[in-house]
Amino acid sequence: MMETLQNLVPERYLFALGWMIVHAIWQVAGVGLLLWVTLLASRQKSAAFKYRLSISSLVLISMLAMGTF
Repeated sequence: MMETLQNLVPERYLFALGWMIVHAIWQVAGVGLLLWVTLLASRQKSAAFKYRLSISSLVLISMLAMGTF
């Protein structure tokens, strides 16, 4: 399986993908912590607001991953 992947994808992209995954660990933890604190501070807000805030966090995580790659 790995040999097939190495034949299909250039090595520099595999290297970048590996580092993106490593950095995604702390990036997701940071965004999650920020979301948690924000949700605690906005207990009185509507469920729709909290939902949009959570979806925005998922979008931010995706953008961070693409930017890191």
